[in-house]
Amino acid sequence: MKSNPTANEKSRDPVEKMVRFSYGLAVMLSLIVVSLGLMKGPVPQKESYFSFYADSFFNEFHGWIAYVAAFLSLGAAAYSITRWIMNSSGEEGFEEKRLIHHLKRQADRWLRKAYEMLRMVFPIFLNLFLLSYIVGYVNSANQHRWIDSKLAAADFWLTGTYPFLTLETIKFPVWLIEAVELSFLNLPFLLVIAALYVFFKNKRSFSKYVMAFFLSFAIMTPIWLLVPAMSPQDRFIDDVYQLRDPHGISSALQEYPPVPQVKRFLTHMRQSKKGLEMMPTTTFPSSHAAWATLAAICLLEASPVAAAVLGPFLLLSTLGTFYLAQHYFVDTLAGVTIGVISTLLASVFFRRLNDEPSTAKKNKKERSVPAISAASNRVKV
Repeated sequence: MKSNPTANEKSRDPVEKMVRFSYGLAVMLSLIVVSLGLMKGPVPQKESYFSFYADSFFNEFHGWIAYVAAFLSLGAAAYSITRWIMNSSGEEGFEEKRLIHHLKRQADRWLRKAYEMLRMVFPIFLNLFLLSYIVGYVNSANQHRWIDSKLAAADFWLTGTYPFLTLETIKFPVWLIEAVELSFLNLPFLLVIAALYVFFKNKRSFSKYVMAFFLSFAIMTPIWLLVPAMSPQDRFIDDVYQLRDPHGISSALQEYPPVPQVKRFLTHMRQSKKGLEMMPTTTFPSSHAAWATLAAICLLEASPVAAAVLGPFLLLSTLGTFYLAQHYFVDTLAGVTIGVISTLLASVFFRRLNDEPSTAKKNKKERSVPAISAASNRVKV
């Protein structure tokens, strides 16, 4: 029988450390939100980063209910088939009891893991909620300071064109365009699936995954404030504020021919922002690209097979950032860079947090053993 973990063992547990880190971060973010609220007043809900993306996510939620129902139905069917096979073979007694005992043990194991997962999920969502309000204040502060023309000029300098417009001239297969759209819209779902897999595979990797996620937020938030920009769709294609376009983009816009799939996606994004008083200005760097990159790296570390399965969808989501006119090409490059940097910083920080104390104690113990031996030898002499 397993004994309960001691306080010292709990302090070394990576999940326990991440829970403490997450609650400490929540306290710090709460102080920032309260300070901003006292100085600037409450941020309107429709300017909140969280509310905008939550609305987009839950509009698609009804589709996932069908998937969950189908999964449960398949599970029930598999159980029924298993019972039918056991009954027809005439081995109901001992074998069925063994099966039930095994299922109970597995259920207990998964419940314990689910409890550990919930302990992590609550502070994570608390921090996301607080960060959404901070980004809402950033969005309010960014109004009338947009530098979209400079980002578009950087795109042109790097590629000799405007990728968010000119990629439409390439005739991609319809299935590929729909895969890009599906991957981009469902990145939050892909991140959750990646987090669940990494958690049950390797708690240390999961802790680094969470830390890298919040580090990326910490890096991107001040950049969003320093480099305010709308999406190419809001600024150039829809021109929501009726601003003057640079000459080169004006001519490219006249030749912009979105295919039906992209036109449908742009309409969807337009509808999702209906009623917003201010357009989102968190374009540079791309959080989509940053989070897809760090998820791919963490998956690769936990399991190359899982990375091979989810990696293509994460890649398509990243490509969709500029193909679907939601980011400039430089936004995506910056986002990928931040995803790599965040993961490296999380690895360094996590190694120091977990390995150095134990290594130091081990070295101290090894140094003390020769000293004790020498002292005992002197006593014998």
